[in-house]
Amino acid sequence: MATLLTQMLPLPVRKPIEVRIKSKTPLSGQHPAMLVCSIYDFFPNKIKVRWLRDEQEVTSDVTSTEVMPNGDWYYQTHSYLEYTPRSGENISCVVEHVSLNHSIILLLHSDMIDASYPCIGGLDSLSI
Repeated sequence: MATLLTQMLPLPVRKPIEVRIKSKTPLSGQHPAMLVCSIYDFFPNKIKVRWLRDEQEVTSDVTSTEVMPNGDWYYQTHSYLEYTPRSGENISCVVEHVSLNHSIILLLHSDMIDASYPCIGGLDSLSI
């Protein structure tokens, strides 16, 4: 009878999910600006990222990368929203993952669009 030996692989230490949002403004005024919502350090690799404009889901002008491994058991992905800023509007990146008790929501007010903001997972929302 053969003996089956198994090697136990170490499980990753739990990291908080990190979400960053930034604006990329084109050099010429002929193209719309781009918001980038980057999500790092999530496991398992299934994740949902949505954009909201004034609390309404945006489905057009949104693209995303494939989920990519970080090389340390965790994953990352990036979602892009092309937009033309309008005074008074609020844009949010919403991240949903099985490891979170609640969604992470990064809310950008129109007067804060030209900056970069990080958020560490576990927050219900962050209004900037």
